Amino acid sequence: MALIGRKRSRDWETFGYQTRKQSESLERAREICALTLQASEDDLQPLRQRLRREMQTLRGRHSALHSCLYIGPDPIDDAKMLARRRAIRILVALATLAILASFTANLAMFYWFGFPLGLVVLCAVGITALPIVFGHLAYESLIAYSPTLKIAIIIVATVLFGAGIVMLGLARGAMIDRAEATPAADSYVEGADTARAIATPAVPAQSQAAVQHTMGSAALLIVIAVELALVILIGMLVRMSMDKDYAAWRKLEELTSKLCDLE
Repeated sequence: MALIGRKRSRDWETFGYQTRKQSESLERAREICALTLQASEDDLQPLRQRLRREMQTLRGRHSALHSCLYIGPDPIDDAKMLARRRAIRILVALATLAILASFTANLAMFYWFGFPLGLVVLCAVGITALPIVFGHLAYESLIAYSPTLKIAIIIVATVLFGAGIVMLGLARGAMIDRAEATPAADSYVEGADTARAIATPAVPAQSQAAVQHTMGSAALLIVIAVELALVILIGMLVRMSMDKDYAAWRKLEELTSKLCDLE
């Protein structure tokens, strides 16, 4: 295709004008132009033959896939294929968000451990990839064949996520209470009224370590829930993408586009 583009980019009208201008007669100019055109066509013959063979191969594959999908007792429904493609795109978006959440949590964890930056990134990538790899194996081997197990994992992930959100809210509430319980600075005004300060009971505040422990436990539960959800999302995505009819329908769409470009 690139060779065709280079050959077609030649301005034959200008070439003919220049040839006629430099030639002794009109007949001589016509002969030169005819020979040049014949040489250009000869140069394109191998490419044209290759493209012709390629188009024949593509047409044969296109016809075979079209017959397999649309001609028979159980033809596919284009509307279902389009809906499946949209569902796959949604799953890709959700899985991407889950991977980013898991990666961010692992990145923060190794950073808190005091690891060097390069090692932090490397460890975060590795720990994020492990649930994807082993989760996919578990999904293909067990979860896909047991709807009950799939529902149980979804319920567990939902419960863990809800518990993590609740614990995170409790930690934030404890931080607010701790901030409100901090004693105000002494007044420098002589004779200031201290009766209200004496009458107001001190709010018991949790220590900073307890708040951090609660937030860490909440983050752990949320990360576990996200990784369980990631297992389900990746498994569903792979299953839907590997469907025989959908894969053939996508390939047929690709062949149709290639044929349109070649023609």
